[in-house]
Order: sequence, then structure tokens, then C-alpha cells
Amino acid sequence: MLIEFKFGNYRSFKDEATFSLVASSLKDKKVDNLAVMYSPIKNNKLRLLKSAAIFGANASGKSNFVEAIRFFRQFIVNSSRGTQVDENVDVDNFKLSTETENEPSIFEVVFLWKENYYRYGFAVSPKKVEGEWLYIKDIKPKAKEIELFFRDIDSFPVVHEKFTIGKDVVQKNMVRPNALLLSVAAQFNEPIANEIFQWLLSLNVISGLHDERYAGYTITKLQDPIYKQRIVDFTKYADLGIDDIQVTEGDLVNEQENTSVDSDDIRKPRLAKSINSILSFHKKYDDKFQVESKPVEFSFTKSESHGTKKYFSLAGPILDTLDNGKTLVIDELDSKLHPLLTQKIISLFNSTETNPKNAQLIFTTHDTNLLSALVFRRDQIWFTEKNRYGATSMYSLSEYAVRNDASFEKDYLAGKYGAVPTFKNFKKLFTSNTSTNNG
Repeated sequence: MLIEFKFGNYRSFKDEATFSLVASSLKDKKVDNLAVMYSPIKNNKLRLLKSAAIFGANASGKSNFVEAIRFFRQFIVNSSRGTQVDENVDVDNFKLSTETENEPSIFEVVFLWKENYYRYGFAVSPKKVEGEWLYIKDIKPKAKEIELFFRDIDSFPVVHEKFTIGKDVVQKNMVRPNALLLSVAAQFNEPIANEIFQWLLSLNVISGLHDERYAGYTITKLQDPIYKQRIVDFTKYADLGIDDIQVTEGDLVNEQENTSVDSDDIRKPRLAKSINSILSFHKKYDDKFQVESKPVEFSFTKSESHGTKKYFSLAGPILDTLDNGKTLVIDELDSKLHPLLTQKIISLFNSTETNPKNAQLIFTTHDTNLLSALVFRRDQIWFTEKNRYGATSMYSLSEYAVRNDASFEKDYLAGKYGAVPTFKNFKKLFTSNTSTNNG
């Protein structure tokens, strides 16, 4: 379960930003019972949020927040195996200030996995890892955080005995300057590093604009008859007019490149699946509007709408996340989807009935219909805003004093919470053009 993610000096984020899924003490009674979950660990009073939405103007930094999570995950997975000693790290720091252009980017995550809290982070520049740290804390009351290792720019002054194999790796000087100790230790089957990698497997990041990248994951799930029926039902319940979906075999599709997560999936490479095309089936009616026995068959790719194809593609990642209590991050969730359909997806995560394993959904959106006390608590609503110097800040609606009867959407569009575009005079563009043509 994700608790907190911090990062700074990355893309448009000059200063450190903190995104938290810890439920605040505020009381939004309309959605409290749905939005807040307690830690599944007995006698643990940690209250976390099941979902969160990030709003903001175009180019305000919403996607950069998602990319920060994606980079964090990818670099941990790939740093020990995907680069050579002389290769640069593909990190993108804040470039609009002399203060940060030569400083490292910083990332840190706090999460709960099994019966431990973990706090792990690193500082990295294009040339090397300039800092790395890992802390663990037992879930028992009054337990203290233990420093498992700390790495500064040139050495490892602290490596705890609990990080057994990791300590051995350091002593044998097996960690390259551009690689993470955590990644190297995981390669050598370090138990604690493996625990963290297991959590990383439960953190998936996808783009709502490029559903073709994870459609293959949903397609492979159609090979399982039970899962296939769930995907069909997931599609049918959305009132898309589809009664059935089938896959015909033929051409090879690489399953690993079409998973619900990035193509650098931690899991071992898989064999290609034989997939030719997806067929969707719709009811056919006679002249008396009675259903014909044989449905009409369509090529799913050619005949269905972009929204239908995206919703179908999302079926695999969403069901997998809910089934296994994972965390799913989606950039532009609402793209191509009707507002009511987006709300329905969110409700799956906020419901104890459909989300018994405490899965989490984090997404960026422009859909202001979601800015409602009937959908979200204030601490589930986040904003990104870019200042005049090109730097993004990130903050929650819970930081504002809001009346119980306030309209979140109306106040947001009126600029009360910031994070809206500031337009210049568009008319000047046409006035100047007219003057030029007349001249």
C-alpha cells in the first residue's frame, strides 16, 4: 500500500513535492466510509485513501508527476542490469534555474508491505547515484525505524547486518556509481530487496492516452475462460452495446511488451502469444425488434469507438489491480471516456464490495465533474500549478478552508484553488492578422 511519494528537481518540479495517501483528520461524511481504508494489519490505526485525482491546467506538471513515479520504478528495476558503467542515467532535472541545473534529482517512497513500513529513496544525476537510503519499521506500536543502509556520494558509511547480502555486495565493491545498491542486492537474492521488488510489482503506471500499450495485457487475459467472462461483463456493464468478445489465433504478439505495466516489467520475459484479431459481437434485431439468434460480428479494432477500445484495454489492468490489492497510476484516465463512466471506474476502487483487498487508484484528469463531495474527500483531490518561473507546485484541496456546502467544481473553475490556466488576449492574434492583411 502506497503511503507517500516525494520527489524534487525533476522535470517541472524544482522544489520537493510530497504526495500523500494518508487520510487527514477532516470529516467528509458523504464519502468517508468509501474513500478511507484501514491498514489490514491488526490493531494498526493507519488510515489510507483508496484513490486520488490530480487536476491542473495543461502543462502544469500533472504528467510530470506520473513520470516521476514511472522513472522511480524503472530506474530501480533497470539500474543494475540495463546500463553499463560508463552510461549516463536518463534522469531529467529542472533546467530553468541555475540553482538546480547541476544538482541531483531526488525521489523517496514510503509504503506498507506485509508487516513492515519501508522508506526508500535515492538522489541521482546523469553521471551517478549521489545518495541512496533504506529504512524499515515494524508495524508494532512504538517500533522504531531502523536504518538498513545509507549511501553518500562516494561510499556506504552504513549498511546494517539485517541487509545481509547487500552488505556483502558493498564489501566486494560490486555496486557501480550509476547503479542502485537495492537493484544489485535484489539480483543476488537479498531478502529485503526482494520484498521491495515484490511491492514494485504491485505498482503499475500506464498512460490513458496510449491504451494500445497495455491492450495486449487485456487480450492475453482473454485466453483464460473465467477471466474472459469477467472482461466481457466489465465491457457489457458499461452500456457499450457489446455482448461478447472473442480472439482468433494467428499472428504472434509479444506478451511482455503488452503487459499492464511498463515494458521493463520485473517479471521474467514471456513467450509470445498467438493473436490474430479481436472480434466483438452485437445483438441483431428483426423488423419487429426481436433479437435474432445469431449476433453481428465486428472487427473490434476497426469498428469500435476509441472510447470503447480504451475502456476494453483498461479492463485487464483494473481487474488485476482490484483482484490483487495493487496500486494503479493512470495519466489522463478520463481521456476518451464519458464522465459517468470515469466515475464508475473510481467507484470500483472506493467500494468495499468491489475493492476488498485495498487496491489504490491514482490518476490525472481534466474532468471537473469529478470535483464533487459526492465523489471525493478533500484530501483525495490534488492540484498542480506552475509559477511564472516554470516551476510546478503540488498541493491538496484539504489545505483550504472549504464550507460543507461548497461546490468544489464551481470554486475551482473560478480560480479559488489555483491550478487553472491564465489566458492572454486571443483577439490580438486576429487583430494583428487583419492589420497585416490590409497593409
